Amino acid sequence: MYADGMNDLPPNIQARRAIEDRAAKLGAQRRGYETGLARNTQEIIDLLRDADGSGVPLEQLAALLGVSRQSIYNWREIASHIPPGETAAQWAAKRTPEGHAVHYKG
Repeated sequence: MYADGMNDLPPNIQARRAIEDRAAKLGAQRRGYETGLARNTQEIIDLLRDADGSGVPLEQLAALLGVSRQSIYNWREIASHIPPGETAAQWAAKRTPEGHAVHYKG
């Protein structure tokens, strides 16, 4: 058959494999970005908990973070459910005995 690698494959199969390889690479990058974005959101939620009562206006925080005020309000609502002494990441990582997420990660 085609023992010498991809160069021995018919051109249509080579083209398909090239697309699949690129898609797999881009998919892995996207998953990494999504993981990083989730981590960043959890850190922002923790920041909002620390900033509560600091006098920094929410509009200023939104501008500094590059997000909408609505995002800030949504994350503050999530933060209000997190017990003291627990980070947003710890709270979001909680699982039932069956392995299901206890909290929506927002």
